[in-house]
Amino acid sequence: LHTMIVQLNLKNLITTNWDNLFEKAIVNAGRYYDIISSDEDIARNRGFAKFIKMHGSLDRENIIFTDSDYLAYSDKFPLI
Repeated sequence: LHTMIVQLNLKNLITTNWDNLFEKAIVNAGRYYDIISSDEDIARNRGFAKFIKMHGSLDRENIIFTDSDYLAYSDKFPLI
């Protein structure tokens, strides 16, 4: 399913998932996305379509999970 979504060739893809299934699907489909899972990633923009992980990523250990995480969201991700 993730690969099928990536193959739609969307300009921007936004998810709340923390896992890396979309990243694997992007590679498998031979697509290019700027993967954004933190505000710092925005500065590394290479001009590709955007894959935005609204709630962070497990591999970056910056996930939004608890009530307090949601309350502090704008502090952790002011640009996203």
